Amino acid sequence: MEGGRDCRPFTEQLEWSWQNVTAAFWRRYPNPFSAHVLTEDVLSRTVDPVTKCLTTKRLITKTNSRPKWMDRFLGENPVCLVLEESVVDLNNRKMTVSTRNLNMKHLMEVEQHTEFTACNTTGNTIAEIHSQLKSELRHIGGIVEKFGVERLKYNTAKAFKGLRYALEEPVALKSPATRRKLFNAPRFAQKAYCNDAEESQ
Repeated sequence: MEGGRDCRPFTEQLEWSWQNVTAAFWRRYPNPFSAHVLTEDVLSRTVDPVTKCLTTKRLITKTNSRPKWMDRFLGENPVCLVLEESVVDLNNRKMTVSTRNLNMKHLMEVEQHTEFTACNTTGNTIAEIHSQLKSELRHIGGIVEKFGVERLKYNTAKAFKGLRYALEEPVALKSPATRRKLFNAPRFAQKAYCNDAEESQ
C-alpha cells in the first residue's frame, strides 16, 4: 500500500503443529470472539498441479463498533466487505493470508498479511502479522489512522483468541451442523457469549 502507515509487526506463537493450525484456520468461524463476523463465502479454490499449493479467495462480511462521529461517513449500520486471499504451501509448511477491505475506502484502507510457519525446533507454529492502513480524509485522516491502528491491534488479538478456540474446542463443536447453528444465532446472543468468554479469561 503506497503511502500507508505501517503498524508494528506482531508475532504470535501457537502451541500446536502447523498442520493443526492450518486445519483450524478454516473452521475458526464462528467462535465466541467473532460476533462481528457476519458471513464467510468461498469465491474460488484451486490447487497448483506443480507446486501443490492450495489458493483460496473468500469474501468475509464484518461489522464493528465505532465512535459516533464516524456515522457521518459510514451511515448507521455499515457492513465491511473483506477479501481474504490465502496460499497453503504443504511442501514448505507455510501458509500466507492477505486481507484487504473492498469498501469504505473513502474512510480508510486496511491491508494485513499473516504468515504461518512451522517451527522445526519446538514443533509449534509461528504467526507473523504485518499491517498497513491509510486514510485520505482531509483534516482528520491522522485521527482516523490512529483509531485504525488501535482497532487493528484489538481485532488481531481477538482473531487469535478465536483461532485458539478453534484449536481447543470440543470435537462436538467441529461438526458442520453445530457450527451452522451457532453461526445462525442472533448477533446479540453471540456478542453476549463473547463477553462472557472474555470475562472468564
